[in-house]
Amino acid sequence: MSLLRRAATASDGRRRATAVLAVAALAVLSSSGVAQRAARAETDEAPVDLHWTSCGGGFQCGRATLPLDYDDPGGSTVSVSVIRLPAGDPSRRIGSILINPGGPGRSGMAAVRSGATQVLPPEVLARFDVVGFDPRGVATSSPFRCFSSPAAQAGFYAGMPLWPTFPVGGPEQGTYMAKMKELGQRCLQRNAALIGHMSTANVARDMEQLRRALGDRALNFYGASYGSYLGNVYANLFPNRVRAVVFDSVIDPVAWATGRGDASTTPVFLRERSDRGANDTLGQFLQLCEQGGPRCSFSSAAPGGSPGHKLGVLLEQARRGPIVVPTPQGPQAVTYTEIVGLILGHLQDPGTWPDLADNLQPLFEAGQAPATVVTPAGLSSAAVGAAALSYDNELESLLAVTCSDSTEPRYPLAWVRAADAADRNGLFGSSWAYLSEPCATWPANDPDRYGGPFTARTAAPILIVGTRYDPATWYGNATTVSQQLPGSRLLTVDGWGHVALGRSACLGAHVARYLISGTLPPAGTVCSPDSRPFG
Repeated sequence: MSLLRRAATASDGRRRATAVLAVAALAVLSSSGVAQRAARAETDEAPVDLHWTSCGGGFQCGRATLPLDYDDPGGSTVSVSVIRLPAGDPSRRIGSILINPGGPGRSGMAAVRSGATQVLPPEVLARFDVVGFDPRGVATSSPFRCFSSPAAQAGFYAGMPLWPTFPVGGPEQGTYMAKMKELGQRCLQRNAALIGHMSTANVARDMEQLRRALGDRALNFYGASYGSYLGNVYANLFPNRVRAVVFDSVIDPVAWATGRGDASTTPVFLRERSDRGANDTLGQFLQLCEQGGPRCSFSSAAPGGSPGHKLGVLLEQARRGPIVVPTPQGPQAVTYTEIVGLILGHLQDPGTWPDLADNLQPLFEAGQAPATVVTPAGLSSAAVGAAALSYDNELESLLAVTCSDSTEPRYPLAWVRAADAADRNGLFGSSWAYLSEPCATWPANDPDRYGGPFTARTAAPILIVGTRYDPATWYGNATTVSQQLPGSRLLTVDGWGHVALGRSACLGAHVARYLISGTLPPAGTVCSPDSRPFG
């Protein structure tokens, strides 16, 4: 379940690693046990073998066989798929840089193949082998799959309000919770061995083995969104193995893992304040749309008033019942939750904000005078998702990781109460709350998960990147983590959207300098994005 994949018109060719997080589980690992496991992983006698073969486009692919359970390194194994793009200037090569694009559940293989050369600074591409991997359970790495076929999967999910939509009202909420409980049981039946070893801590241990297999003395890493949590766990398990690590769009690790006394009542994404980040970003969309005038089709230059007024009217109309719009395939009913989901999906990438405006204005007009409406761009039935042609396990692996990582409320109705409370303060409380609801009844946990502390002094300082208006990972998380990690440095992007690298030449220059020479930007550095929504 990719965040941007569910945005109706997220068409930016640079489609970068996004992410969206997750939650729930039990049993916090003791710091002494963590230290023992970390030491054991660092002192294995021989590194894992990685044999590379060409896989097109200048890329090389390989597979690593790693322990399923690091408490039993000679037992069952998992297979992890790896891809690399060799350094463009081999004579000046520094080493490898590992990439995680977020999720959890997103393919690092796909991210490196499709986006590495478009997002990473040219100096980094010249000096480093860029390495992506599918974490255990994800995509092609011993995949975590809960259904026998894509058709069976599509049939189960049909009609379900998946993120960023959500259930509304008692009957729909009850049906959703029952289906999510059933999903957990299906996942357990088909993944009995793997389901208890899917925590981020185990992925971090896998990453340490990959570092050793690549021949790097210490880790170079770029983690976006959930990737920042993976990097944070690695840095706390293996603090002496950090060379240059970048967190972009940051998860608060304490809020993710255990909460701060609120885990029994508050789902993880609300603890992460993702709803606040989304609400702040929506305010920017409305403000910049109005400033854009005729360049924004939802501004007051179009009929109906200001963007804020029109959005309020549109949402109130949709709460009373679906808004029917004509499409080439016939009339289509668009619900309140679909409109909220449409907005939240587009907020991830400011490059698609004009497309969002192009959707909202016809929807607003449809609510006022349906007979006069044109087809909203991107809302045709063809865009609303046909059955997958291949098995996409992003949602299932997302749940397997997040429900292993985080302490969550123990009863499903906690999500209803938390969502209702968050919705009183903004538009996106339910969207973010229900994303982790399956963890209420998830049938397994990982006893080797990492629950903190997240305060290790690393061998080299970590660079933390936060975007001021991030609709998925609230900017305040970046400031919190910069205070938690000794010696780290916060760089702020005074812009919009989720995941900053590739949106700002200023940021790219600082990231390249840090990765190549270890030089941090000056304290208090603020970068601007290269472009502004609506011109």
